[in-house]
Amino acid sequence: MTLAHPQPATASRAAPEPADMRQYDWYDLSTVPDQPSADWRYWLQLPGSLTQALRDRTPAFSVRVLAEGELTLETPLAAFTEQADACHCWSRQVALCHGDTPWVLAHTLVTRASLNGSLSALSQLKTRPLGELLFTTPGVRKDQQQITRTQDGWGRRTRYWLHGAPVLVAEFFMEALLSHEHQRLTALP
Repeated sequence: MTLAHPQPATASRAAPEPADMRQYDWYDLSTVPDQPSADWRYWLQLPGSLTQALRDRTPAFSVRVLAEGELTLETPLAAFTEQADACHCWSRQVALCHGDTPWVLAHTLVTRASLNGSLSALSQLKTRPLGELLFTTPGVRKDQQQITRTQDGWGRRTRYWLHGAPVLVAEFFMEALLSHEHQRLTALP
């Protein structure tokens, strides 16, 4: 499926395996074969900024870059581009963490043509969350929202339109996030 793979980022601490949205079958929420529980559904249907929601839950929020680089999609991804030929992309895989604990693994794809043009800032994010850019840029819209069941839980995939170009973002929610949320909610008066 690919000619080139993103290179893992160097890190001093052990990092989780990067999530790759190409490994899963994606469904509309109404057609997914196995419906998620209410706990998972909350995160899958979160309407605003996931970055902000995570920051609201921990002062120790951080972004760990797991892999970043060029990627060639030999087979077009549904919900990404209308291109029938191979698509040259920039791929970014990160862990959104509470301290050193990954809560969300995320994978972003942007076409190389878009990255060379209006979306060049995306390749310079480093440890800045993509959501920070998406939810502070006027005119960003989203469509093609889908979900998938993973071995460890659930994920969602959304196509954003930033400056008229597609940005495909998959977010895979980890059990550690749900455990933290459950503890937080049971501690409330």
